[in-house]
Amino acid sequence: MLNEFRNNKILLAYYAGSSAYGTRTETSDIDIVVVLDDLNGSMHISNEELGIEYFVFGKEDYARKMTFNHEVSAYLKLFNDDILSVEQPIVLDESFVTDYENYRSRDFNNLIADYTDTVIEYYQHFLSENALKKNMYHLYRIEKQVKTFIDTGQFQITKDESVKEKMMVFKENYQSNSMDYMKELRDILKYLKEVRKHVTD
Repeated sequence: MLNEFRNNKILLAYYAGSSAYGTRTETSDIDIVVVLDDLNGSMHISNEELGIEYFVFGKEDYARKMTFNHEVSAYLKLFNDDILSVEQPIVLDESFVTDYENYRSRDFNNLIADYTDTVIEYYQHFLSENALKKNMYHLYRIEKQVKTFIDTGQFQITKDESVKEKMMVFKENYQSNSMDYMKELRDILKYLKEVRKHVTD
């Protein structure tokens, strides 16, 4: 693991995706975010033999992702909260400790509009095509996450077991293209649009 970057200075590497969100199964890939000191840009590397997906960023591009910069794709910005996982970083260079702690303690009162914008932008395209996509299961946790934030002011990865169960069931059945699922997901997107409008007003 991380052998691909043995010639680079790794500032930060941590488990993302299903490992961070607590939805990993035996067939799940292992997603790892890697921040390199000596890289300009970002890249996606697959190690099919090990079942690992690397999402690799230079320091400046990682900063743009984490601040929801409009130049970064919605897909990369969508998974902006996996850094809040209880999992310890795989690598954390001492020169990046302050940055890491600052990203984990961001004030989401200043970011909730950008976050909901990103979720809406990414998912409404697929829902408009009446086709379920596997990673739409994230909408269930995002809905709970945003509701918790509205109620408590705390932005965190949801620990609600009923939500996780719903996510896992969806992952197993998304290929059914069930209209019940479609309605649920559209309702979630409608709720997020209402939140987005509320935080703007």
